[in-house]
Amino acid sequence: MSGHVRKILVLVFGLTLLVLGIAMIVLPGPAFVVIPLSLVVLGTEFLWARRMLAGLKKGAHQIKSTIKTRRERFKWWRKSNS
Repeated sequence: MSGHVRKILVLVFGLTLLVLGIAMIVLPGPAFVVIPLSLVVLGTEFLWARRMLAGLKKGAHQIKSTIKTRRERFKWWRKSNS
């Protein structure tokens, strides 16, 4: 398969997944799985998709860190009010 054909197929498949994932934000479905998956597919051929995926990962790590910090703060508060 030539490089151009592969790139077009990846683009069509990846954008289809991305549109489905965006639709799943308001419709029932696992948007939080499908959107990153579409970026992984698109990232095999396109730098912009790899950059978006890296930003998504960074945001996810920040959210995880914030949740962990707040959970630890809440545990301290619960222990002192028991």
